[in-house]
Amino acid sequence: AGLAMLLFFVSYLDDRIGLPILVRFTMHAVVSAAWLIFGPASLPLLLAWIAAFAIMWWINLYNFMDGANGLAGGMGLIGFLAYAVAAASRDMVPLTLWSLALAGASAGFLLFNFHSARVFLGDCGSVPLGFFVGALGLWGWSGGAWPAWFPFLVFAPFFLDATVTLLRRMINGEKFWRA
Repeated sequence: AGLAMLLFFVSYLDDRIGLPILVRFTMHAVVSAAWLIFGPASLPLLLAWIAAFAIMWWINLYNFMDGANGLAGGMGLIGFLAYAVAAASRDMVPLTLWSLALAGASAGFLLFNFHSARVFLGDCGSVPLGFFVGALGLWGWSGGAWPAWFPFLVFAPFFLDATVTLLRRMINGEKFWRA
């Protein structure tokens, strides 16, 4: 929760005054590394680097996709419910409760985010939510609740749509960081 709050604070500053992309990415990297150092998973160095990149990718995918009505909230609801069911099946109570809380928050947000959306997550909501997708996904995998591919499957529509769009923009030399 503390790491998500740190992301929220930096995102709030970005929403208010605008921060350079390097500052935001640095904070995403610091928070991802902190989760890997102090979180529930103990990984070999190479795997830790890959996991940190994956968490940063989720952070930025969620931020990128926030502008589509119902998508971020719907994926949060479905994805975190899937996390909760899988974690509960392995008696991982803290992970189950975190997942249920995030699914509930996504459902509450979703009520106001369908067409014509009255609210969006903004960086303050999408960045921490993306962090939780990656961080809880790693927690579930390292705790034996699911295989490493499970978070990617659960969030596949979201992950594939954003990843393909971003890669296509990079290949075409476009500004991939714009919504």
